[in-house]
Amino acid sequence: MVLRDEKGAASVLVIVLMLVLIILGLAIASTSISNMNLSKKKSDWVLNYYELSGEAEKKLADIIDVINLAKERSADDEEFKEMLNREFAGKDFRFAIPYGQVGGDCSLYFDIKEEDSLYNKRLEVSLAIPLDRNAKEPYQITKYALLQEPLLQEEKEEFVDPFENMEDN
Repeated sequence: MVLRDEKGAASVLVIVLMLVLIILGLAIASTSISNMNLSKKKSDWVLNYYELSGEAEKKLADIIDVINLAKERSADDEEFKEMLNREFAGKDFRFAIPYGQVGGDCSLYFDIKEEDSLYNKRLEVSLAIPLDRNAKEPYQITKYALLQEPLLQEEKEEFVDPFENMEDN
């Protein structure tokens, strides 16, 4: 038996088409919103990197000033080494002169951690400072790395099996 009454078929087709268009619109809107959020996070991350890099450049400028001042005030390489040790030891730096070394390089390390940020980043900088007062370059950068430490997560309760302590019936 063939039905000849098709009055509601167009309405059903319009409703199905509207549902498909609504779902498609919601998917596009959701994708757009997540892309905007991602680009905002990326922008914040890059801005934060340049802030850390700027702070590192300020410290490097201070280091150059200390090295140049030590070069001017020291009479020989040994006094130069002692002045550097006095200036850098115990501050925000890790300063090391290999034991018994004459000439060569000493190493200087510092890091800059970001303040109040979601990303938990730090910039590590290591330098090799020539112990020769007549060296052309005050230092050589041996490491310049941006690191992101893992974010701390709240401790979660262990899973408790509800059937573990049930008695067999």
